Amino acid sequence: MVKITFFLIPAFSPFIKLLSALNSSIPLNSFRWTFYYSKHFSFFLVFFLEKMVLPGDYLSAEEEFSPSFNTFERDGSIFSAVAGEPNFDNNEREVSVKAKKSARLISPRSIVFGVISKAADDYALVKMFYAEEFNEERFLPRSHGRLPIANVERAFVKSVKDKFRQGDIIKAKIASIKPWGIDLRTNERELGVIKAFSVESREPLHLIGNQLKCLSTGLSEQRKISSDYLLK
Repeated sequence: MVKITFFLIPAFSPFIKLLSALNSSIPLNSFRWTFYYSKHFSFFLVFFLEKMVLPGDYLSAEEEFSPSFNTFERDGSIFSAVAGEPNFDNNEREVSVKAKKSARLISPRSIVFGVISKAADDYALVKMFYAEEFNEERFLPRSHGRLPIANVERAFVKSVKDKFRQGDIIKAKIASIKPWGIDLRTNERELGVIKAFSVESREPLHLIGNQLKCLSTGLSEQRKISSDYLLK
């Protein structure tokens, strides 16, 4: 199982100016971390993960960087020629890709970790940031997946919003991979929310017994809880 490293930054923090500056000056593919902003909770979740690319993935405009190892240029844009880790050399203004020989795409057996970006009555949108299968990293061809209400639990679910909230960190499995998108499922014991945040206080919820509770307010909240929930 992958170890997920992350921390919260309040939206009013001075660190946000630094993150914004980096995001506007350095291509996203050069980051070894990614972050998710929740308007509802007013915080940033920062994940320290290695950014990978697949063959044909866009890297940069040729006017910003020159193509180097394992890249190719087409119509003024630079693309990756292999699956691997991109490297942006800001001194030489070159972009290259370090090939990863064991790279494989996700499959219906893959486990994914992500953040709920939207929870509606009949589905949830998940920003996926990591995938693995048999303890090996897998590549995600898309950044978002869809969790239909039918895939949440084996039992009847009236609304997805009763099981997931925006900002929840979840563990899910790939249900299907189609040209128009990826469907996820959480209808197994180890799947579901692995870390949740209180709607009232915005603080992390702790699993006490079989309930998620906020230690500040003492209130309980309902989720589809994974057996791998982090705060117990």
